[in-house]
Amino acid sequence: MLPQKYLKCAFPKVAGLPDQIVNLMCRVEYQYDGGIKLILSQGKVDDGFILDIDVIHETSEVADRNCIDEMIIDLRTRVGDVFESVITHKSRELFNASY
Repeated sequence: MLPQKYLKCAFPKVAGLPDQIVNLMCRVEYQYDGGIKLILSQGKVDDGFILDIDVIHETSEVADRNCIDEMIIDLRTRVGDVFESVITHKSRELFNASY
């Protein structure tokens, strides 16, 4: 299973290197405005792959319950948006497959 078929952010094939990737773990951190960090990790395992999306809101301010609820909604929305941004149509077919 080639991760490039399923993830837009997959490690690319490199001319001069073998086509078969045996093991891979990659982690990239992105910074949004407002103290929000995105950590996108991917790896290859056996005949599949791992995609891990973490979004963290770092702040030293004390927040009330309503503010925290809004932050959680915002972070969940960002995770969903990132997920949709990095998967391919082939991933959607895989996720919707009947077993």
